[in-house]
Amino acid sequence: MRWLKRLMLNEYDVVRLKRTVAEAPLPQGTRGTIVHVYPADPPGYEVEFVDEAGNTVGIYTVSGSDLEA
Repeated sequence: MRWLKRLMLNEYDVVRLKRTVAEAPLPQGTRGTIVHVYPADPPGYEVEFVDEAGNTVGIYTVSGSDLEA
C-alpha cells in the first residue's frame, strides 16, 4: 500500500487549513485536530475544526493536501 509510505498525519495531530475548500467552508488557517484517518490512496482526514476560543465549528473530511501540521 503506497499510502502508508506517504502518511505523515495521524489521529490527534493538530493541523491548519492551507486554503478554503468546498468540503470545509472555513477560512484558510482554521485550526483543528484529526479525529480519524481514512485509509485510502491518498488518505482522507476527518478533522474537528475550532474557532479562536477553542469551540468546535465543524467536523469535515478533507484531503491531506488541504492540511498542514
